[in-house]
Order: sequence, then structure tokens, then C-alpha cells
Amino acid sequence: MTTIVRYAENGGLYVLVGAGYGMFESQRPNVLWGHMKSHKRSGELPVALVSDHEGKLGWIPIDELTVVSVDGRSPKEALDEAYGRIGDEPAG
Repeated sequence: MTTIVRYAENGGLYVLVGAGYGMFESQRPNVLWGHMKSHKRSGELPVALVSDHEGKLGWIPIDELTVVSVDGRSPKEALDEAYGRIGDEPAG
């Protein structure tokens, strides 16, 4: 299944390879106590792994991506077909 996404920052199209969480942690020394009581910051950033037309990979925050097509069909067409197969109605 090929999913094409558009990156909001530059309008570029990319192939969605996968999604996950990028984890980060940073540390900066305390002015008085140095590394003994350093300032620490950590968290998670939901990101997607994408490929450009040359196959170069990169990580992009998922809230900056929009799905353009799934297997050559619009997301609406793909979901309508899926709901038709299971006999359910789309949410919303």
C-alpha cells in the first residue's frame, strides 16, 4: 500500500514509510551546581518517516502532514470503499 503525503511547510509530496515517536532528552548544567543539579528536559514527538523522489529518508512531525492518496485513490475514496466492505457508516 502506497500512501502519499503533503508536507505543510514546503508543499512537497512524499511517500509515507512509517510513523512512530521520536524521543528526546537534553541536559544543561546548573549555573551553581554544574551537572549535579542540571536542568533536564525530555519528551516524545509523534513523527513520520517519509521518502522523497530520490529515496532520501527524513522525519517530519505528523501534524505537518496531510494524506493526499492511498494506493492512487483519495483518502475519501479509500474510506468509502472500506466502509462499504464492512457495511458501516463513516464517523462524523
